[in-house]
Amino acid sequence: MPRSRLRRTVVAGTLALAMLSASPITRADVPAPVTPEAFAHAYQGAWEYRWGDSPRDPTGAPVWATPTVNDGWRALPPKTVPEGRGGEHFLWMRTRLVGAAEREPVLYLQGVDQLVEAYVDGALVYRFGSFEGNGALRFQGYKTHFIPLGSNFAGKTLALRVYSDHVNIGPYGEVLLGSRADLALEAVRDDLPTLAMGILLVSVGLFVLGLFLSERRDKSNLAYGLLALSLGIYLPAAVPIRGLLLDAPLFWIHVELASLYLTPLFFASYFEHVFGPGRFRLLRGLQWVHGAYFLGSALVVALGLVPVLRTLLPFQILLLITIALMTARAILNATRGNLDARIFTAGFILAATAVSHDVLQAIGLVPRDHVSFGHVGTFAFALSLGIILARRFVEVHERMGRYSRVLELSLASAQVLDRGGQARVALDEIVRLLGARAALLFVTPEGGAVAGAELEVAAGREAGGVEIPLASVIAGFASNLDDLVEQVRLRREARVWKRIEDTRRSAMAAPLLVRDELLGVLYLESDESRRHFDAADLSLLNALGEKLSINIVSTRAVRAELESSLHQKRIAEQAALLEAAARLASGDIKTPIPVDEKSEFADLARGLDQMRRDVQQKIRTIEAKKTEVEVLNEELRRKIQQHTSSLLSSLRTDVDVDEDDLVTAAPSFAVGALIAERYRVIEELGQGAMGVVYEVERVRDTRRFAMKVLTSRSDKLAMARFVREAQILSRLDHPNLASIADVDVTPEGLLYLVMELCKGKPLHRCKERYRDVAWCCSVLGQMAAGLAAVHAQGVIHRDLKPGNVMVADDAEGHAQVKLVDFGISTLTGEVQERAPASERPRELDTPPSTRRSIAPPPQEVTRTGILVGTPTYMGPELAQGSRHWKAHSDVFSLGVIAYEILTGKRPFNVPPIFVGMQGQTLPRPTGLRRVEGLQGGLALLFERCMDPDPAARPTAQEVAEMVGKYGYR
Repeated sequence: MPRSRLRRTVVAGTLALAMLSASPITRADVPAPVTPEAFAHAYQGAWEYRWGDSPRDPTGAPVWATPTVNDGWRALPPKTVPEGRGGEHFLWMRTRLVGAAEREPVLYLQGVDQLVEAYVDGALVYRFGSFEGNGALRFQGYKTHFIPLGSNFAGKTLALRVYSDHVNIGPYGEVLLGSRADLALEAVRDDLPTLAMGILLVSVGLFVLGLFLSERRDKSNLAYGLLALSLGIYLPAAVPIRGLLLDAPLFWIHVELASLYLTPLFFASYFEHVFGPGRFRLLRGLQWVHGAYFLGSALVVALGLVPVLRTLLPFQILLLITIALMTARAILNATRGNLDARIFTAGFILAATAVSHDVLQAIGLVPRDHVSFGHVGTFAFALSLGIILARRFVEVHERMGRYSRVLELSLASAQVLDRGGQARVALDEIVRLLGARAALLFVTPEGGAVAGAELEVAAGREAGGVEIPLASVIAGFASNLDDLVEQVRLRREARVWKRIEDTRRSAMAAPLLVRDELLGVLYLESDESRRHFDAADLSLLNALGEKLSINIVSTRAVRAELESSLHQKRIAEQAALLEAAARLASGDIKTPIPVDEKSEFADLARGLDQMRRDVQQKIRTIEAKKTEVEVLNEELRRKIQQHTSSLLSSLRTDVDVDEDDLVTAAPSFAVGALIAERYRVIEELGQGAMGVVYEVERVRDTRRFAMKVLTSRSDKLAMARFVREAQILSRLDHPNLASIADVDVTPEGLLYLVMELCKGKPLHRCKERYRDVAWCCSVLGQMAAGLAAVHAQGVIHRDLKPGNVMVADDAEGHAQVKLVDFGISTLTGEVQERAPASERPRELDTPPSTRRSIAPPPQEVTRTGILVGTPTYMGPELAQGSRHWKAHSDVFSLGVIAYEILTGKRPFNVPPIFVGMQGQTLPRPTGLRRVEGLQGGLALLFERCMDPDPAARPTAQEVAEMVGKYGYR
């Protein structure tokens, strides 16, 4: 919109508001002139009153409600309040009704402090509030009362029973007589202007708040919007017809008081933003006092500690003090010649006079039936504040357009100057236009206009355009200018300090923004001899800052275009180096990197080539060491195989064993004991019937291992299996297999096997993870991979079961699997007992002198003379003996384990080997197909592992590959 059209619109709106405010406005407590045609008229009857509450007759009815009791009543002169209260909370008033008969006659009371009952000739006809029972005598708010009188009321006695614990008691406002409909219509006519003013103020407040939210710059708009909104809510909430809109008197009184208590807070904030905080910052103090009083009152009322009306009197006293202080400040500003201050003073004095009158009337210093001017003064004052904002808006935009054109012309004339010259010309014009003492321009480094970027001083100028060194200019500014600049940089909004602490100066700063990118901060300072900055100056600084921001961006763009050609050569050289680095990263360490000694990147190219040579040398060293390690490992495995072969040969030749040499219980090694002078015992991990497992530390290099010590030298079969396990492990090398480190005999003659220390626990103790498809498939995939490595070396496990699968979690929480026990049962922390004699095979009941070995623990190895293993996991083909145990039998055991951990149940009720012994057909379990989340291909794969026909089973390698294809590691 052009500025002329905008100006006309603002002026027209202001005039319209002025015309509305000039119209006569009345309140409901101001009676309309009574004309002969009026349907409602002032009640002409005489009133009497008495203090205290009435005694009761035998029926429980109040005695004073009957017209027969005349003692103790005092006449009440017109337009006066009852005298001689003396702390009483009950007041009785009565009148002998006079007047002509009406259609539905009622007596209209604008309001009563606080509760009231009405009796006509002793009969209760109206009640507001509760006088007895639960909630008795509680304040219920204020409302207009229409007391029904009934037909032929003339000559009857109307008695009012009133209760109030407030400073005021009894009816207020003029009493009217007429029909209910006529009186309600008359009340609406009287209060409609006040209601219209409230709606208009709410509309203005919302409009101004919208203006503030669109830019969030001028805080005076925010303060005025909230002030108009609170006044706009207060006016309708305080008029008598509010009960006709919503019959909730207690709600209305809370809304009325809340909006009233907030009004001084917003008003003080508006005054501070327009005219400054003042020398002693009284306005800021008033804001804190009113804000604290509002919150404190709301809290004590919400907790039920204080009745809501008890908070009104302290507020009214505080409001009178606020009005006095604000009036003095307004008159002081007006005497200084400020036009805005004069407009403000006129409206404020009018409003202060009206409000003071109403407050004096409310606290009883002025009779309450006099005319009220509060709403008229309030609206006129709000209108004067709006006129100030409208005038400032027009003036600021006119100055903004004029100053922007001057600045553009000045910058255009400085196009031939360097970057610093343009900044100095811009600051000279800004200092002159805004009447500042000096100015500083802070900018972000080019390419650094991001959040948190530090600012640097680009230029500084003082009034008069005198050429002064930049250091001298900075030294002349206030010491705390960095605080203001930092606030503007962080919040990205202009700020003004109308008075700098401990100085007689004012300062303001504005961010230089282009498309939300911070380019810098423009800082201005003035002293008392010149002028103090205000919100209008801040708006102008924002506009000039926008022009300066555009100039900075344009200058940087031109400079960037001139420098772009210099980058082309550099980019080509960088591309060559990047290509060489890419070759190096891809593994090409043979191609030399050329070095151009004249290039600025010569050092970088030379460093890359040196790095290539270093990597080349390190790779050669690593390959040599790897070869040495592989040779050592191969030599270790060879020696272990030789050693175990020698031990096996010794066991085969040692047929006769002397009874004196039999050792049924070997010594237990204590923590810290040395075994074979090479291993120190750290702790005992577990015991079994044939041995003990220790965690040991190799003395030579402090590396931790697991050591199995065979605790009996009398069981040749156990010793053979022990040595055979070492012989098998020496041939295996896979991440999912426990590796062997040593095997030997202690000086006491006990065999020991040193293996990799496998952390974790056996699979059968991980039942809480059963049916977790992802975890189970990961475990099964690793088991299959380890089993494939075993089979690749020509080894058959023969006892694959959950107890021989160790599971641990790696650093990322994934399962890490190790297959163990290739010759004897796994020894864990669980102590395993031998079976009772009644449950052992007959051959085990023979005397020790005739036995060649000690039986393995029950449930670990089933010995019938021809079978070794755990029946639950043995295939049906093994019913013919262990000679039929091939790699496919291990796969069968893998399938049984897969079914068990995926479904939580075993696939067969009877061990498959027993089914084979009985010549029956092994059933095909199908429970895997019902496992939620398990892919159908994997379900069929694990079912094939349990196929009765060994030839139909997949190999362990096929199982590992298939599980890997489904994404399980």
